[in-house]
Amino acid sequence: MRQEIIDHLKNEYKKLKLTSKKLNLKYSYLFNNVEVNIYFDNFDEDLPTVTLILKYKKLYYFRPFNFNDNNYLRRIPSEILEKLLVENRLDEFYDTLEKKLTGDYKVANYEKDYLYKNTVKFQENNFEINPFFHHLRNVRMTDDQKELLNIYLNISIETLNYIQNRRFTVITTEKIEQRCRLKDEMERVLI
Repeated sequence: MRQEIIDHLKNEYKKLKLTSKKLNLKYSYLFNNVEVNIYFDNFDEDLPTVTLILKYKKLYYFRPFNFNDNNYLRRIPSEILEKLLVENRLDEFYDTLEKKLTGDYKVANYEKDYLYKNTVKFQENNFEINPFFHHLRNVRMTDDQKELLNIYLNISIETLNYIQNRRFTVITTEKIEQRCRLKDEMERVLI
């Protein structure tokens, strides 16, 4: 995702002065009969959260994703992927996604948004990584875990290496009320 889109999202969020860990900007649109829903929040300024929910018929796809990695669609159901492909490429899907992120949105609450709440409930225990940072645990992070945290939660490799070298790991949660700021937890535990 281009930096100007990321900056736009952060500016929109900041303009609204949202401080609750539950509130987000929700962008929704239809792409080739697939419902596309993108949730963005900057509750943790060092760890902006972007979550993608795709719905096609009775299939759902839920993933937090990294701004800097075009690997958004890991493990997507083939039926949904087929609908997103144009001439066997995802370029049009990504271009549309970026355009939509500069358009209209609504302020949503993770706990009250029907689609978000029910998709998380349905997906529970199927996440490679939960969507929110929770805390640090005094167990050395594996390299596989480090890679997933970078892909899904926008935590930089440098930060993850620092945590790993201190013999800690990142614990994530799908429960919004347990969500914490990474910087606060690092100051509390590592410094």
